[in-house]
Amino acid sequence: MAQMFGRIGFSVSSQVETVRFFIFRPFRDRPRAKRLTFHFGLIFLFCPFSLEGQEVRPAEKWNALLAQSSGWLAADGIYSVAEPRGECVYFLFSDTICGTTKNSGREFDDVFMVNHTFGRFSSISGDADFYIPSRGQNLLSERIWLQDAFFHDGKLHFTAMCPESRTWKPARLDWVTLGFLADGTPDFQNAVIRKNVPLLADSPERAFVLGAAILEETDDAFLYVFGYADQKNEFSRKDLIAARVKPESLADFEKWRFWNGTEWGTELTECAFLVKGISPEFSISPIPAGPLAGKFLLVYTRGGISPFVEYRIGESPIGPFGPARELWRVPEHRDGVSAYNAKAHPALSTSEELIFTHNLNRLGQLPRTPSEYRPRFLRVRYADLYENATPKESR
Repeated sequence: MAQMFGRIGFSVSSQVETVRFFIFRPFRDRPRAKRLTFHFGLIFLFCPFSLEGQEVRPAEKWNALLAQSSGWLAADGIYSVAEPRGECVYFLFSDTICGTTKNSGREFDDVFMVNHTFGRFSSISGDADFYIPSRGQNLLSERIWLQDAFFHDGKLHFTAMCPESRTWKPARLDWVTLGFLADGTPDFQNAVIRKNVPLLADSPERAFVLGAAILEETDDAFLYVFGYADQKNEFSRKDLIAARVKPESLADFEKWRFWNGTEWGTELTECAFLVKGISPEFSISPIPAGPLAGKFLLVYTRGGISPFVEYRIGESPIGPFGPARELWRVPEHRDGVSAYNAKAHPALSTSEELIFTHNLNRLGQLPRTPSEYRPRFLRVRYADLYENATPKESR
């Protein structure tokens, strides 16, 4: 589908980063780590895109972090979660291409794909550790895609989706609890995977899937878990749904409640559709400061796959949400490359500036280069979101 773009200005900058990463090989024994240190130069094509009162720019630090030339190369499904002490941020990736590159990292060489990988960024040292399995293996021994995560009782909790091989839609949803070794390395060997949890409900008309976005530390002490209803008879449109639970009751699914538009009910299949036409991966996060402080920000890709990253402002975690506003128009969405699954990253953001990402990939075929499959990090001021979402006459 052809897409028209407005005029965009270009400038070029460069930055040199030092990235350290580990390659883990999870067999029966404790993984042995091989430490490699890389120094690389990275050239950014700077393409600012401005709507009225709003300017989005590349987040150079985070884009440089993923510009690896061997080991971990590229992935989608990126989620981030801050360790409670604030010393590091963990990344969760889904389908990941690993191996080696050539032509200064611009082309794949000897590569293989796994279903998920992890990363860790130290807020203290600035080092990045990537955790990948051996060829033909998976870190969690399951063919699963990872969703949003949070910390509770010193462990990382998240849902994981087992895709159906023909349609790639979720056939099963698991709950994963992942502990850590003394040095902060995820303890993949002792991860607890509770299979087929009742946060997925399927029918001929629609499927209800939870876990795509998580919101914690709310005033009411609930953990909010969001997902989507896949409207199978309406071109598989994804509509926002919500559940909540007290953190101490996570494992007791009888205590989970689902928003039906009037109250928190007991049936997942009665969830209300809060926003129509979101992406399978998205984010809902509190706005920390500025004129919109205390409200909630929904970020997603319009329709799931498109060049349009949109946002809405919510009065509460479950809305009501205001009208859709265009945040970013993805310039790479062309020539067979598609953009999808935009989301914000509160773990990487500040009180003044929002970090968000979108994924890139080729539909129906493997990406041809690492760059075609790496998430793109971008940044925008919260104040600019206010200016863009508020009519001039009300200011």
